[in-house]
Amino acid sequence: TALCLALLSCARAEQGTEAVVTEQATSELGRTIQVPLDHRSPELGRAPLYFELGAPYDAKKPVVMIVADGQQFYVRKGAIAELQKELFGEAFNVVGVVGRGATKEFIEAALGPGGKPDWRKAWRIFKADQWLDDLDLVRAELVGHDGKVMLFGQSGGAWLVHQFLARHGEHISRAFTASAVAPFIVGELGLDADHFWQEIGEQDASLHELVRKILAEHRDDRAAVAM
Repeated sequence: TALCLALLSCARAEQGTEAVVTEQATSELGRTIQVPLDHRSPELGRAPLYFELGAPYDAKKPVVMIVADGQQFYVRKGAIAELQKELFGEAFNVVGVVGRGATKEFIEAALGPGGKPDWRKAWRIFKADQWLDDLDLVRAELVGHDGKVMLFGQSGGAWLVHQFLARHGEHISRAFTASAVAPFIVGELGLDADHFWQEIGEQDASLHELVRKILAEHRDDRAAVAM
């Protein structure tokens, strides 16, 4: 997840940890908070994170947060009202967080000399841990430090929901996930969810032998090489 988020966010570029409210977006449904570039090292600075409501906030209604990963562009500015209408109805406060990969300040912070991606910075800024902590700050902004919300996620967003539950489960009342990317379960069940090996063989039969050779020569780094 971390690598995918970093790659997608930086590909776009080539074309204290508590949140602080800084501005009200032009629409009353949009808000921006400042979050750390790196939640583990807040001294590195902050950048704006945008989130949007599907309708005016009502403290009497429960909050549903739509969780999306870096490949899911359906959570974007101006889209949450329609998502609320299509998926949830009027009984909830529906919130979508536009991820840090869509914000130029985060992208620029991951660049090195000449405006090219610095992949070490990118991994640090865009890894899944950062997205999870962003979501938790938005949760606290809406319902308070100890308040609870509901989570909704599909595919990669569902995998982030599972990770959030593992870290902040005490702050979640209910969660719904569909078609979750769950690599540990996939591995345990022996499911063939990744066709990388077959695909590289179809492109060039010699690549299989090359990969085996590299893995044998770098046994201590097999996981990183495979990734």
